[in-house]
Amino acid sequence: MSDRITYFETGIADKRAAKRYLRDKFRTSPLEPVATRPGARFYVTVRSGGRVGWLLGPYASHCVALTHVRRAKALACEVDRLADIYAYGTASRPDTIATVFPRDAQPKPREIERPKKKRAARKL
Repeated sequence: MSDRITYFETGIADKRAAKRYLRDKFRTSPLEPVATRPGARFYVTVRSGGRVGWLLGPYASHCVALTHVRRAKALACEVDRLADIYAYGTASRPDTIATVFPRDAQPKPREIERPKKKRAARKL
């Protein structure tokens, strides 16, 4: 066991340098919208425990599939009341498969429920 002090389990003794290292290490670069993988088809998926559902797709690129995740979640919430707690993301496959929703499916607009105003009780 070494008596050397390191920060954030990086092995770096300087706190500022350790923070800078971790910030740069986990900084993600923006995805290119035209980034594709030849032969791959990208889908929006849902996970619940060990089960996986293929909600929307196929799309030509990963970025396009990512843009449809929120819409797929809204569609799933219309069908299943527990869909809010599931995990949503994307996946790719080399082949085309059937999905739960068609690619052009749109969720129904939600109506905002406003609480009813309480009327003051009249005195007789």
